[in-house]
Amino acid sequence: MRQHRAKGAVLLSLAVPLLSLKIDSRRPMKVVTTAAGPCAHSHLPPVFFLLTTTPDRADRLGQVMATMRLQTLRPKAVVLTTAKQYNTSRFSKTTVTVPKAVTEEQRPSLVMSPPLKTDLGPIAKYYGAAILDPGAIVVVGDDDMFYGSTFIEDYACAVAQSEHNVVFSSGIDRDCKPIGSCVMGFRGVGLRAGMLHRLFALQVPDACFLADDVAITFFLVRMQRYQIRRLKLRSKYRFDDAFAWSNSSINTYHRQHKFRINKACGGSLRTLAAAMKLPHPTKDTKGPALRRRQI
Repeated sequence: MRQHRAKGAVLLSLAVPLLSLKIDSRRPMKVVTTAAGPCAHSHLPPVFFLLTTTPDRADRLGQVMATMRLQTLRPKAVVLTTAKQYNTSRFSKTTVTVPKAVTEEQRPSLVMSPPLKTDLGPIAKYYGAAILDPGAIVVVGDDDMFYGSTFIEDYACAVAQSEHNVVFSSGIDRDCKPIGSCVMGFRGVGLRAGMLHRLFALQVPDACFLADDVAITFFLVRMQRYQIRRLKLRSKYRFDDAFAWSNSSINTYHRQHKFRINKACGGSLRTLAAAMKLPHPTKDTKGPALRRRQI
């Protein structure tokens, strides 16, 4: 979450497994909760942490890397996705400058994915999965958070031990109408990298630019037919208030607009679903697990 951009089409991202989500349902869907736990690290595929940042927030990347070094399971790398150019009406600079000390970090190292042609907003973080093997595990988070020491391990173990059509998030937004219950990116999202490889082919309404959680959930559930499960983490996370409530923060923007942005996005996605003639997902979640898409 947390970014701002000007006009333009937005590409959607992420792939998750959730129960079922009716685009026009007013009743929040029931979501299964899984308790996080440790697992044998030697049996895990490569694990990566995905995030994005903005020109005014790049200085905090050092704290992100420090948080990753303190993890009980360090990611193989932190994958950062940014845009080639940003709107100076919102930011003081047009490009992201990564501090030299961050680029020299090891264990984990910082990997820059190819910059996006346009600023896609907070959803940009998910596009870093495109450079990874589809079987890799990705944990997605934000640049203004302090994550607990088991954050990466909790998500990685949960994904590795789950069916290949499941996405985890420790926060589920039940006020994410009219789509249903949405993942909450700042609290973390865990899934396999291949579930995100189709993102570049999808455009979403401009109304969803700052509603990345809504757009991602629509993509994962309605279009990719994945399932979302809540993950109860073993360690806590907290905002870095110096950045989380800055002028370029999505938190601030949503509050200024009285939290109507998600609703507007949901309405646009309802129209999109009708235009694409998407079938309504079934509420029967006891059938066979969906086969993982090999992309």
